[in-house]
Amino acid sequence: MNFKKSKGMTEKPKRQVRLPILSVIIISSVLVITMAVIFTSQLIEKQVNRISADNVATTTIKTVEKNNNKYAELLHSVNFVGTALVVKNNKVVYFEGNGYSNYQAGWTNNIKSIYQINGVQNSITAVMLMKLIQNHKAKLSDPISKYYPKIIGGQNITLLDMLQMRSGLSSRLAPQKSMTDNDVLNYYVDNIRYSTSEMNVWRYSEVNYNLLAGVIEKITGKSYESNFNTEIKNYLGLKQTGFIYNDFSKQKYSTLGYANKSSNKHIVNYHNVQSRTKGQAHSAIGSGNMYMSAADLYTLESAIARGKIISKGNLAVLRQTSKSRPHYNGGVYSTKNSYYTGGGGYGYETYFKMDKSGKTGVVLMSNYYQKNSPIEYVANKIFSSVDSKK
Repeated sequence: MNFKKSKGMTEKPKRQVRLPILSVIIISSVLVITMAVIFTSQLIEKQVNRISADNVATTTIKTVEKNNNKYAELLHSVNFVGTALVVKNNKVVYFEGNGYSNYQAGWTNNIKSIYQINGVQNSITAVMLMKLIQNHKAKLSDPISKYYPKIIGGQNITLLDMLQMRSGLSSRLAPQKSMTDNDVLNYYVDNIRYSTSEMNVWRYSEVNYNLLAGVIEKITGKSYESNFNTEIKNYLGLKQTGFIYNDFSKQKYSTLGYANKSSNKHIVNYHNVQSRTKGQAHSAIGSGNMYMSAADLYTLESAIARGKIISKGNLAVLRQTSKSRPHYNGGVYSTKNSYYTGGGGYGYETYFKMDKSGKTGVVLMSNYYQKNSPIEYVANKIFSSVDSKK
């Protein structure tokens, strides 16, 4: 049947059909754009101010070095061997490697070199534990006896006491042979020393963080390494970070640790190579068995300071400050405006200092130990010159 439009018929019915379709198209487009913006924002947020050595052009590095000769001269004056990274207001102002990563092979340190970070790892362990507390899987007030009932005096020692190293606990010995995490932790429990006179008195003792790593494992049912990889490494996209016992020496851009035992501090020598067994690395669970590059360490510590791993509120609780002096808590020393910490051993030294915004900081990583090391002094001097508040 052929229907023809009569003279009195208008186009109104057709327009009534088209308008809803047009509205749906417009609304759908807005929704798509909105979702894209949200997704992009989340993606950008997830990058967390990453400093990637791969993304820094050689020409940029050379320009930076020329514009900041004062840093190069200062580092040279103390025979600094390693990698130095300086960031001001989210911009790299200095990034350079000095000395040899392997003197015998003729390989030099560069911006991609990786180093053993030793006690700096405490700051990572503390944040991993605090994330579990944030998720209501533990409490700072939990006694260590809840997780390790055999520890003498454990009912009087809280997780917070251990984070602050005011627990009265210390270890007589460390296992030397390669073991599983569980074997290492049981060894510490069996050989731990407890002193009531040292309760609430600050004393650096790695066993506090060894056991806190064990607490993380007990709560999650996963290894410390697995927890770190899932919660931090993969999330931040860290490419030059891992565990020493996983063939550190065979990793690309690995370094050898050296110790200067000469009385002449003005001469750099590479005669004394320091070694570390897999057993020694395993025994430092949670307190010093990781390696990182300077870029990865800065990216991680900046992410922590920005509240990207745990909330800023929980970070403030973890890193409580003292009004009278720098206060050790959560693996770092906290001042009014900054965080800093260092770690050394087996020919390596690492030190970082960062403002509480996570936008300005200094990382010095060295594979050359010197007696009365000047690394902390140099890092503080550089930090003072780039501190955004000055």
